[in-house]
Amino acid sequence: MTTPFPTSSILPEQGPPLRVPMTYFLTGILFFVFYSVMLIVEGGHLFDFYLASKTVASVHLLTLGFLALVMIGALCQMVPVICGKPVLPPRISLGIYAAILCGILLLVWGVYLHHVLLIRTAPVFLVTSFLFFSAASLRAVFKSRAFSKTAVGIGVSVIFLACAVVIGAGLAFMRTGFFSYVSHPLFFQTHVAFGILGWVGVLIMSVSWQVIPMFYIAPSYGRQFTGGAIFLCLLSLLLCVVALFGFWSSLSYIGICMLAFTVLALNPIYTLKILSRRKKTLNDPTLKFWISGLICSILSFALIIAVWAFRLNLPVAFIGWLVVPGWAMFIIHGMLCRIMPFLVWFHRFSSLAGKTPIPSLKKILPYEKINISYILHISALIVGAVSFLAHFSSGFRVAGVLMLLCSLYLLNIGVYVLRFKDPYS
Repeated sequence: MTTPFPTSSILPEQGPPLRVPMTYFLTGILFFVFYSVMLIVEGGHLFDFYLASKTVASVHLLTLGFLALVMIGALCQMVPVICGKPVLPPRISLGIYAAILCGILLLVWGVYLHHVLLIRTAPVFLVTSFLFFSAASLRAVFKSRAFSKTAVGIGVSVIFLACAVVIGAGLAFMRTGFFSYVSHPLFFQTHVAFGILGWVGVLIMSVSWQVIPMFYIAPSYGRQFTGGAIFLCLLSLLLCVVALFGFWSSLSYIGICMLAFTVLALNPIYTLKILSRRKKTLNDPTLKFWISGLICSILSFALIIAVWAFRLNLPVAFIGWLVVPGWAMFIIHGMLCRIMPFLVWFHRFSSLAGKTPIPSLKKILPYEKINISYILHISALIVGAVSFLAHFSSGFRVAGVLMLLCSLYLLNIGVYVLRFKDPYS
């Protein structure tokens, strides 16, 4: 397993201490565990109605709890490397973590119990912490001398994050009786699009431009392609924001479709094409996560087109299953299996290279553990997908058990890699 970054050009001082990203990662995985337990308890009832309290609560366990925490933890480490500028000092990073954690817990419990005070308090923590992080990330990106395509993409993704959080705060207050005059469906679909496709999708797309050629010895993405993809994302952002102020649902649909096409179809297809032209085959189990996630992405976009054009009778939650536990979580899961062992090696052993025997990345995290983690994830995804298609409610509990095993195993991987200590500590 090669290192995720060219370590000769980076120093541990460029990024935060190991405890910062690992705190985000392990807490995010715990929310993955919580979602799995909720799926076991609720079964298929979790997908009865997209605005039901238990549905909204469970979705945010994954999107805010797992995806957002893991991605922010990764950005705390990646932005200093890519841009040469730290995002935030360690204490402030952990302060933001605490505020996000409080906001997530308040929101999930408030929505699940329909507790008005909790729902109204949660946005205070979430909006403050996410906007502060977004502003710090944008400052690091735009003050960077290395104004790379990945850096620009990261900047665009955190703009989507800021917008999604502000709109989400408005939706939280609408749920408790405020702003009832606002066009709720328009704000809801924009919030979902900005949160999943804009924040998560654009970030995955931007990071893929950096890591796919680096990790898997594949050709680089063309400058015209990456520039065009960023332009489409910015244009979709502009169209959706204008639509919100003008209450033009048709303009919003155009912007969301453009964003979905870019992150769910265009970039995944181009990425699979690049992977097919790799210079040599690597025995790297994390590649399976990328390929599976990209296939889920393309399939979900194809189903969106089929539902819209041919009136295909499919539950919206099925597409959501392919997008979140499939596309987004597959790729994030695979990246965690890459990043966690590397961070342990980088912070604890890289300075000892050539001075004393040190463990390799494969020693810190054996391929067998990554393969087991992949099997559990794809099994849960398949069982859940079959349960949707067969209308088999109890099947979701089986998927929940598999997801619980997967999340606990991923948590075990995080604890396992941390056991490797600096021999001089």
